[in-house]
Amino acid sequence: MDSLAQEQLAVLCVRLEEEVGPLATDGPMRTLATLIAERIRAGEDPVTLAEHLDELDDQLLRAGYAGGLGSYRSALPQLPGLGGHPVLEVLACPGLLCARVAPPDREHTCAVFGRSLDRVRLRP
Repeated sequence: MDSLAQEQLAVLCVRLEEEVGPLATDGPMRTLATLIAERIRAGEDPVTLAEHLDELDDQLLRAGYAGGLGSYRSALPQLPGLGGHPVLEVLACPGLLCARVAPPDREHTCAVFGRSLDRVRLRP
């Protein structure tokens, strides 16, 4: 799978979970984000949705959300919870389609699939 699509999908998942922000209210960006999530849930390969992901990224940038769907230019954490010790487990995408990870400190929900993130053991 395309790593850019994985990154964009991971950021989309986090943004859909937010209670405030560009995708928290009704409008064209939320409509497009919801369409993408529905198609992913229906089994469509995120790579085939690259044009839609790029369009949402552009809409976010034009609306002043500097991070867009790019985790490399976003304030969204890359791998939260990495204190001073190694993480042995993380929570990851339940569909194994994106690069989102979260610390296992509490339950996290995938906003794309509508399911809890899966616990994944990291190997040294």
